[in-house]
Amino acid sequence: MGTKNFSNANDLITFSRASAGTALRKVAYGPELVTNGTFDSDISGWTNGSNAGGAIAWSAGAINLANTSGTARAYQSFSTEVGKVYRVLATETGGTTSFQVYVGESQAVANNINATTTGASSTFDGVFVATAATTFINVRNLNAATTAAVDNISVKEVLFDQGDLTLFNHPAGIPRIEYDADGNVLGLLVEESRTNLVTYSEDFTQPVWAKSAAGTGSIPVVTSNYAVAPDGTNSASRIQMNAGSGTTSGDYSLMRFTVSSAPTTLINSLWIKSNTESSQTVKLSYGASDAVHTATTEWQRFDIVSGNPNFADVVIRGDQTVSSVDLLIWGYQAEAGAFPTSYIPTDGATATRSADVASIPVADFGYNKTNVVGTFYVEFSTPFAAISGVAGRGLSVTSALGTGDRTLDCASQNGTAIDVYSNHTISALYNLTPYVSDGFNKVAATMKENDSAACNNGGTVVTDTTTTVPIDAVYFNIGKYSTSYTNGHIKSIRYYPRRLTDAQLQELTT
Repeated sequence: MGTKNFSNANDLITFSRASAGTALRKVAYGPELVTNGTFDSDISGWTNGSNAGGAIAWSAGAINLANTSGTARAYQSFSTEVGKVYRVLATETGGTTSFQVYVGESQAVANNINATTTGASSTFDGVFVATAATTFINVRNLNAATTAAVDNISVKEVLFDQGDLTLFNHPAGIPRIEYDADGNVLGLLVEESRTNLVTYSEDFTQPVWAKSAAGTGSIPVVTSNYAVAPDGTNSASRIQMNAGSGTTSGDYSLMRFTVSSAPTTLINSLWIKSNTESSQTVKLSYGASDAVHTATTEWQRFDIVSGNPNFADVVIRGDQTVSSVDLLIWGYQAEAGAFPTSYIPTDGATATRSADVASIPVADFGYNKTNVVGTFYVEFSTPFAAISGVAGRGLSVTSALGTGDRTLDCASQNGTAIDVYSNHTISALYNLTPYVSDGFNKVAATMKENDSAACNNGGTVVTDTTTTVPIDAVYFNIGKYSTSYTNGHIKSIRYYPRRLTDAQLQELTT
């Protein structure tokens, strides 16, 4: 039987996620697809879509969307490829309170992107997945008696896995191949669903972020849109705090978000960078003793189990940190759970990231269903394996998608277990050593009637001579079984339609 190699998750894996999801990824952009022009002599390339009471014209290097009583709209079409991701940019400099950008399959107002901006020099930055070979972009002004001046309009294809590292917000249904800060690929990110309970994760000037001080401390000062954030936009805030000369916990400078319906355990996380040439310390929870973090001149994401699940904090105190700090902050997340997950942006309300669901039907490759014998291999990270009660799933083989009778289940919970099931009953169970670490782990398991074996990270091969091999395998579930997820990265999966030798299992996982 021949070998099939797949280096791209889209080549073989069936993937879904019902929401957007962020990940650190190499991202570049293709050539410009729309006509922006200088708008200093005409607006060629754009069509007037205004109804009664609206008109478009050019002036001062921008499209003017003049709305007297109706809708002022301009649109144009461009070529796209179905399933690919595109980035849209537009700047509105007229100060209207209802400037919108729409992208869809027709020139009529569609539903892919809808942005309302306010104030002068408001910039829209969004992504969409193309659903047709021809796509239309609309820029609209819905605010009567105003003129929206629109410029810097851009549509470019997003080119993944090349270019610069960016914390990129992937649209729904797009797999997240993540990298570490040094540019090394980590693999397919698979996470459970989580909700960011902070309603404004990037705008810390909102009233929901209360600023206070006590003792010798001073009230924090926040400056919005001060620097470039980890996602490449100019949305990072500057925060200046001073605890004064006091040396007690009652001398503090505090910015706090109060969580509605606080969970039992709250994880606070925030991107932080020093705004000076020196490292500085700060806390993410007033009440947690181990919440002090050191911010350097590079962006880092810090997290902590909150000492009080009612609050998401940024604080310095006289008894634990320096007397004053000048920091850049971005992307606050407060989530219910025992460990942090990837960043979920919010802008006025809580937001939920749906779970990543990745699978491969066994019918799509050479699964040996006739003799029901084979070897399964997965290299996966379980960064929270040491946390009690967390079972990071690397791979499961089931009779139904995501649930149903398990055929094989690779899991880790303070160790590694390989389960082989037949008729809903465990036929073979392997507790392997060495245990999985917080880094990447290589696990292999082979199923054969009365001759199964498993190995983890080059350790001792554990065998079973009484295995009843199940015959109902239908799906490879990648990074999950039922409601348990890896909450980490899947770097490699392999299937061999035969029983590898014990020596081969050990070599494969070394």
